[in-house]
Amino acid sequence: CNFFKAARSDDTWQLKYRRLFSDLFNFATIGFYWPAYEREKGKPRDSEAEYAASICRDLGITTKGHPLAWTNQSPKWLPENDSEVMKLQLGRIEREMKQFKGKIQIWDVVNEAVNDRAKVRRTPWLSTIGPDYIEMAFRWAHEADPDALLFYNDYGASDMGGKSLAVYDLARALIDAQVPIHGVGLQ
Repeated sequence: CNFFKAARSDDTWQLKYRRLFSDLFNFATIGFYWPAYEREKGKPRDSEAEYAASICRDLGITTKGHPLAWTNQSPKWLPENDSEVMKLQLGRIEREMKQFKGKIQIWDVVNEAVNDRAKVRRTPWLSTIGPDYIEMAFRWAHEADPDALLFYNDYGASDMGGKSLAVYDLARALIDAQVPIHGVGLQ
């Protein structure tokens, strides 16, 4: 959102770079890092994302929201080993998906759930909800916006090996369970 933040402050810059942005790109990822958006529990700050999504919509640029569930981007106030984590995660997914319904077409629902040893990464969600948190996050996201494309995203799984097989097995298990997953992002 830094591009959009800068564009917001200077009208001349904004017009020039809007044109350049729309000429060069047809896809943008908008960061939804939970600690930045909700520094205080219950007080989300979505104005930058709203602004970025509106520019992209005006320019006809497809947008992806990244990510909804990622352990590396958990707010400091998120309790660990507490059943409230499930309620908070569901609330976050519902709020973001409903607020940006029709404005963001693609979402990274779960990010980097597989560790480098090809096991499900320890997260607040794994500790409190269990391994079903991945399936639940996708189902919650789909309920909130049935038209959005939902992705799992991970790093280090583009080459054949233990992690790529674990990501494949995860995606296959989700598909077999008829979980609404539409793709896998590999970085």
